[in-house]
Amino acid sequence: MSGNAPNEKKFGVHPEPIWRDRADFAIRAPLAADRWEQMAARQVGPDRFEICCIPFFAHDLALGDIVQTAALDDARYEIREVIEPSGHYTFRVWLGDSPEPRRVRADVMDFVTQSGCMFEQSSEHMIAIDAPPGREQPIAEELSRREQAGELIYETGKTGTTRSLTQVSYKGGEFERGAPVRVAAAAPAAFHPGHIASVLGFRLHQGTPLYTIEYQDGSSVEVPGEYLDPLRGP
Repeated sequence: MSGNAPNEKKFGVHPEPIWRDRADFAIRAPLAADRWEQMAARQVGPDRFEICCIPFFAHDLALGDIVQTAALDDARYEIREVIEPSGHYTFRVWLGDSPEPRRVRADVMDFVTQSGCMFEQSSEHMIAIDAPPGREQPIAEELSRREQAGELIYETGKTGTTRSLTQVSYKGGEFERGAPVRVAAAAPAAFHPGHIASVLGFRLHQGTPLYTIEYQDGSSVEVPGEYLDPLRGP
């Protein structure tokens, strides 16, 4: 993305929320400092809502969670905490580096449906998957197998836990989600050395910490942690 005004706030949206028929409200989950994800929801109290979509970007949220919100000055409701977890599990799949994205996407969608789970598609290359309680293990194993085969990259929607149910360690990294960073001068040119970005996500791949970062123009990329420095000043 480019051409945005410096103070323009950016949304992640759900054009086809999985529980669209029960949703009656739109609330938002904060991401980085000036960004958020708009979530389809069902109002269950004055400031409480049930999540009716599968999160594309927000962490520690899942379909069916009951959340507490706070009303902002512009009359929108922003999520503050989960007060009744649904027990559902969220996975996110990235196909942008897949050698056969269309085939892999179709295969994953078929597997998800046959496993009694659901999905939403954010873009041609990104899928969010919801696994109801007790159905997460087959999804984790299938995504792990396909990642090892080089067909996709995936993460869970949780922080501070294991990245998957196959015992791949995921305890968070040096940088918290939303933290400002600068790409190190020694980084490969493809990572834009010297550029400032914010951290969107973290995962471990074969023991290597990888961070998804978003540059100031709105574009994003996954970068090994060794190429990122904390932003301490201009």
